[in-house]
Amino acid sequence: MSYIDREDEGLVSRLMGSRVTRRDLLKSAGLIGAGAALAPGLAACGGGTETAETPGGGAGSPVTGGRLRIGVIGGSERDVVDPMVGMTQPDNLRGRQVFERLFQHDHDFKVQPALALSAEPNAKADVWTVKLRPDVTWHNGKSFTSDDVVYTFKKITDPKFPNVAAESFEDLDRNRIKAIDDLTVEFVLKQPNADFVNSLAFIHAVVHPEGYDAKNPVGTGPFTYGQFTPGDRSIFPGFKDYWGVGPYVDEVETIDFVDVTAMVNALQGGELDAASNLPATQVTLVEQAGFKTVTSETGKWNYIFWDTQIKPWSDVRVRQAMRLIMDRQQMVDLALEGFGRVGNDMWGIVDPAYPFDTPQRTQDIEQAKSLLKQAGYTDLSFELLTAEVETGHVEAAQIFAEQAKQAGVTVTVKKIDVGVLWGDKYLTWPNGPGWYSANTYLSACRFVKSWNEPHWQEPGYWERIDEAFATVDEAKRTEIMHESWAVDYDIGPWDVWSWVNQVDAYTEQVKGTAPDMSGIPFNAGFVNEMWLA
Repeated sequence: MSYIDREDEGLVSRLMGSRVTRRDLLKSAGLIGAGAALAPGLAACGGGTETAETPGGGAGSPVTGGRLRIGVIGGSERDVVDPMVGMTQPDNLRGRQVFERLFQHDHDFKVQPALALSAEPNAKADVWTVKLRPDVTWHNGKSFTSDDVVYTFKKITDPKFPNVAAESFEDLDRNRIKAIDDLTVEFVLKQPNADFVNSLAFIHAVVHPEGYDAKNPVGTGPFTYGQFTPGDRSIFPGFKDYWGVGPYVDEVETIDFVDVTAMVNALQGGELDAASNLPATQVTLVEQAGFKTVTSETGKWNYIFWDTQIKPWSDVRVRQAMRLIMDRQQMVDLALEGFGRVGNDMWGIVDPAYPFDTPQRTQDIEQAKSLLKQAGYTDLSFELLTAEVETGHVEAAQIFAEQAKQAGVTVTVKKIDVGVLWGDKYLTWPNGPGWYSANTYLSACRFVKSWNEPHWQEPGYWERIDEAFATVDEAKRTEIMHESWAVDYDIGPWDVWSWVNQVDAYTEQVKGTAPDMSGIPFNAGFVNEMWLA
């Protein structure tokens, strides 16, 4: 198998070691109780909207020059530029402008070469040889070489350096990363991983130059570090020696906003050229005002989990009944105001092997009643925890509670603060809400296993995932993954009720926008593809 051409450490001081919990992520970024956006919001459809069938944000050849001003929700005085330690949407957007990875996902979430041209495994997939792109220049004028890659991945895997990328490289033997020559690196793994290239494409796995200085960030990306005021804005000039597409604008200004109303007002007032992650309530407003929108059907998924180690959720029949009570379309229509797609109790929709032929689960109240009766819960009553972990989760819980009445089930919805949900009691709740960003199936499994909210211990389940990681033959690996997806669908404890859409808005002058499955605004942060006409 081959893939060929086809700053602050204190910020995350709690992220010591390779295991990172959601509480760690939130608290170390100062986000618990802050309402900052860690992930994409909703998207829209309708007039003036660009979809996957009509990409480009307008016809014509790219025009150079000007400053592109982008608004983004969230951010604080803890904002950073380096994705290795950044966790918020502003961090993601700025990081994409300055830094790059060895591989990256394109707008359809397919792996493409970036700073690397190819990655070739040995027969067991526990040694990978990566060929690097020649003639790449750092922003300080130095040449990009294999020494930089070795330095970067020793840093990512250093247990004394807290960073967000570490969990994706738990299987990497940091003592055996070596430069074969200036443009070749060998990675030795502790265990086979046929999916290693997807780890190299992880958004936080950016490459640093040897001797990286967090106070003076240097990358290889399309924009160079310039003015930056955490919690306010950044202005980054275009990098004239960039190896890839663009940049077409002279500079990009990224502006933080506390709330969406202020951001939309700035767009309408001419202070912005583009505004990211609009909620459903604002979409019609901006379209009626003459702005354009780009809709992205992302791979971000929303779910409700059930703790499989306690009653009644330890009984698979009860869990299956909960899935049959759900009217997912109603949950999407009401909780997400239609800006999403129904889920089907499996994650990884961006994965090329995703089993789209699996029958869509729909509401079946009579079957739900039958299962509950078999399990001895004809008058089931329970408390369902929820929190505003993202748009629509509280509403979805309330809608589910109403749907449950049809099956004779009494659900009392208890809303708690996000900081409480992901606080000291995290991983002790009997049920609750959650979401994950877009990722391929096996890569997502790493995080699902680490943040195992339902304490899922189905015999052979995680062993099957390990087997898939170790299987080099793509057809065989797909077969194993389909077996695992079938278990998720049949008896899994994560009830995936929706996939999230996202909308970004922009003026008529902005060109080069495209729908993207990642859930990161504006071309997955590749604003070097955009220009001002």
